[in-house]
Amino acid sequence: MYRLLTGLKPHRIEQCTPLALERAICLEPTTAPSVAVKDRPALARRLAGDLDDIVLCAMRKEPERRYTSAEHLAEDLKRHLEHRRVMARPDSPAYRAARFLKRYRPAIALAGAAAIVTAGIAVVASHNVRASQRAAASELSAAEERLGDLLLERGDRAAAVDAYRKAKAAAEAVLAGDPSDSSASRRRQDVTRKLMNSQGTPR
Repeated sequence: MYRLLTGLKPHRIEQCTPLALERAICLEPTTAPSVAVKDRPALARRLAGDLDDIVLCAMRKEPERRYTSAEHLAEDLKRHLEHRRVMARPDSPAYRAARFLKRYRPAIALAGAAAIVTAGIAVVASHNVRASQRAAASELSAAEERLGDLLLERGDRAAAVDAYRKAKAAAEAVLAGDPSDSSASRRRQDVTRKLMNSQGTPR
């Protein structure tokens, strides 16, 4: 498996003698596959992590720390391919989370995209609601101003004052939502002037 993954032998033996073989196999630490191919960065990245741990577990110096059978090794390789936690690697919350994210990446990406779309729709809907509210307040202000003009012409000063006050309040509501609304600004000024005149207040 080491040679299949790296194209290299796991042991560096300069002299093929029984002593050199024993030292390499039983004593010298095995170089992790990703480290052995560090001159090939793309392959090193693919081997780093689970595959390093699986290979090193199978080649541990102490027999009792290796896989107990070929079936256990095959099971760990299967778990790696399925992006599940492998038994050769120390467990941790971060590792489990990383495996979970990798295993369910399409679903998580879809859920994230859905959340973004939902948030966008909410923002647009909120903007549209505020725009509708400003439009309604603008229409109300204009209607109250016309009503005030009509009442003032008929001589009902008190009712005209009340209508102008409502027109001014509606115009101010529009400006609170959009201070750059020039038509609402002009209406507020006009209504304020009419209100002062109808109350007999000096300008």
